[in-house]
Amino acid sequence: HERGLPVAEFLVVARGAYDLDDICERLPFPMFVKPANLGSSVGISKVKTREDLAKVEKKPAEEAV
Repeated sequence: HERGLPVAEFLVVARGAYDLDDICERLPFPMFVKPANLGSSVGISKVKTREDLAKVEKKPAEEAV
């Protein structure tokens, strides 16, 4: 932001310590979900609906979040 570059809105959340409704209110769809403990593009999921977000949230930590 400070250098004039566009930056997408984002949230950092802990697994199991968040409210899906809150996320849906704060970020627009489609959104991308990325596990912090995997590589740069490993595990990214494109989420188009609240239902998709709920499904992605239930995947094991080793898989895409």
